Amino acid sequence: MSGARIPDEAELQRVLRRGVAEIIPEEEFVRRLRSGRPLRLKMGFDPTRPVVTLGWAVGLRKLRQLQGLGHLAVLIIGDVTAQIGDPSGQSETRPMLTAEEVEANAEAVLRQFFRVLDPERTEVRRQSEWFTDFRLGDVVRLAAQATVAQLLQREDFALRYEQGRPIGLHEFIYPLLQAYDSVAVRADVEFGGTDQKFNILMGRELQPRFGQEPQCALLMPLLVGLDGERKMSQSLGNYIAIDAPPHDMFGKLMSLPDHLIVQYLELLTDVPEEELEAIARGLRERSLNPMEAKMRMAREVVAQFHGPEAARAAQEEFERVFRRHALPSIVNRWPETPPPHVEFRMKLDEEFIASRVLGTIRALGQEPVITSETRTHALAHIIHAARLTTSVKRARELIAAGLVARQIGDERHRVTSEYIRDLQNGDVFWVEGRQLRIVDGRRELPPPGVIIEFKMSLQDDYRRDGGHSLPHVLNAAGVVRSVSEGARLIRQGGVTRIRERPMTLARVANSTERPVGVLGLLTLPTLEQEPVRELILEIKHHDIFRVGRRYVRVLDADLDRQ
Repeated sequence: MSGARIPDEAELQRVLRRGVAEIIPEEEFVRRLRSGRPLRLKMGFDPTRPVVTLGWAVGLRKLRQLQGLGHLAVLIIGDVTAQIGDPSGQSETRPMLTAEEVEANAEAVLRQFFRVLDPERTEVRRQSEWFTDFRLGDVVRLAAQATVAQLLQREDFALRYEQGRPIGLHEFIYPLLQAYDSVAVRADVEFGGTDQKFNILMGRELQPRFGQEPQCALLMPLLVGLDGERKMSQSLGNYIAIDAPPHDMFGKLMSLPDHLIVQYLELLTDVPEEELEAIARGLRERSLNPMEAKMRMAREVVAQFHGPEAARAAQEEFERVFRRHALPSIVNRWPETPPPHVEFRMKLDEEFIASRVLGTIRALGQEPVITSETRTHALAHIIHAARLTTSVKRARELIAAGLVARQIGDERHRVTSEYIRDLQNGDVFWVEGRQLRIVDGRRELPPPGVIIEFKMSLQDDYRRDGGHSLPHVLNAAGVVRSVSEGARLIRQGGVTRIRERPMTLARVANSTERPVGVLGLLTLPTLEQEPVRELILEIKHHDIFRVGRRYVRVLDADLDRQ
């Protein structure tokens, strides 16, 4: 590789200040940039899921900026550490993945990385290149490079230790493995979020012991997620994927709280600094309408990943639906064939608790208290909500036919009841040969301004007292996070049924040449919204329900089987 271009002062300041939280040590980093030597810029990732979020894009964009100066991005696929699970910022041990799951995720993630990075200036390495041949003696010598006291200085480990939460010995190994990656690729600079500071500095400490110059650490701010409070994270479900469709990305960006407008513009766009300052000042002084600023932010971010034309089209669709109150033109179709692997997020202590268990407790005049002894889940409802079947009825048929199994260790055990005891985070089921992994956490809501198709048996599913329980339907459709949330929205008037009805108008002539008069009748379709109750006596095929800013179109699954 030829030499790197030395940045001028304006470029250097953009590298050092835009989207950067801390550089350790900054003087050394600047000296290396000015040397003209191509630097090896390391960024590692654990492919625990096949998703790249806008949070990751912050680091990718900084790498791309330095690639433009002639430096080399070195991506480390954590095919070893992903099977451990990065404990950074975690309050509990993460479930371990198989090598097959990690490799499938890695391939999907790399494709998305190159939406941002220049593949010609990117080197891709796998940890297995150097860790596969590690022997027990190598592991012991590596472990001797750190002490338990050092590791317990990490905030996440210290908190779990203080609270008596388990910390696996394999989690203590994780920072050392990440540190050794820097030795293996001879990294000059390592990139990561501020939550990676401990791990990155451990790499800096380890390199001199192997005869290398210590790497610099370039730490970036943590992008706040859709909840407006915590960092964007796959495990929290508060993320936006960089390959999300333009209308999806635009709608989610518009749902962000106003205080994040400037952060997203700064970390994810190329809006000039002086414009950023003007926007921040206008929002602070209330001279700028937050909706206008947020629309600009959403358009700029979508353009980064899909281009200006797609960004403009996404904005037009958003305005058509939310300003002119038209039905969305974009429909999220029910999949014709379920995917081979499904990860389904649900709050284990709240969602899909078998109604007969709670009903028994309430019949005794008590409020339900969910414990490991009473927590029984309705598996057929979970399978349907995960879209592995088109109805609860069909899920029950598969269980009765012996086509649903629960994986325990390396063995699959046939499920004989639609009610499951002791459902745990990371549990795996097999439904007609398709894998269903349960993850304990809040589900990601679908994007606003899109019609979500939801299939169910109108004859059998979610029926109660001669009708359908609408909160259960909305929860299974995924447009609310719990049955209780659906019921609350209905009581507050936040859910309506939309029906198209004809409206007849008189066509009127009025010009200087002809007197005012009726020319005929014109029939136009018009949308009517009617309030609903928790118990719907009849849901019809193609009924549409508006839930806040989200839409559900109900389809009768029984029609597919006729």
